[in-house]
Amino acid sequence: MNAPFFRWLPLLGLALFAGLVVGLVRPPSPVAATAPATEFSAYRALAEVAVVARQPHPLGSPAQAAVRDYLLRRCWALGVAATVQDTSILTTDYGQNTVARVQNVIARLPGRQPGGKAVLVLAHYDSQPHAPGAGDDGAGVAAMLETLRALRAGPPLANDVIWLFSDGEEAGLLGARAYAADTARLRRTVGVALNFEGRGNAGPSLTFEVSPANGWVMREYAQAAPAPIASSLFYEAYRHLPN
Repeated sequence: MNAPFFRWLPLLGLALFAGLVVGLVRPPSPVAATAPATEFSAYRALAEVAVVARQPHPLGSPAQAAVRDYLLRRCWALGVAATVQDTSILTTDYGQNTVARVQNVIARLPGRQPGGKAVLVLAHYDSQPHAPGAGDDGAGVAAMLETLRALRAGPPLANDVIWLFSDGEEAGLLGARAYAADTARLRRTVGVALNFEGRGNAGPSLTFEVSPANGWVMREYAQAAPAPIASSLFYEAYRHLPN
């Protein structure tokens, strides 16, 4: 073989590696909307995105109030009681005082063991002022609604599941902070929290940030998810993105 061929070998290897990575992280085929009620369907979730992300709905806007009302109606239509945590919060990030009224939508799906610690699932339902928020975080909200619907159609889980549609995330995690203000209550009643956050608008679902001492969560995730994708590199990339 001649020398020019060997010069191209690294590029060829890189191209093959890139193709392998793309193949491994390709999203799974979506489940049809006609799937059994107990299955999660991306098509059914997409219908929720169309409603939630119809227009920009930032904190305190009439459009956001419409999304909040829709979330309440959907939860009640599924037979799950939902309430609004209406409160005010003060933050002092970066030396700047921020005061806001936040309205979190909270629903609870009872389990077979109501005395045990609950699973907390959350996504924020506000958007940036100039974007409809389909990816951030309409997709997360829709995934929550479709998961709630599928679980409601099946047998009860062992533990309660709390569904927190948080407010004011784009303004500084305001709704989540308001909900977590009573830390003693959280430690007493919640065993694990799963946050559905949007970053990008295509590709598979990635686990890109895990809090400390949660190796057991990743082991359970690896066993339970049909196509688990996670890496410590994801967070390093995420934290360097403009936010």
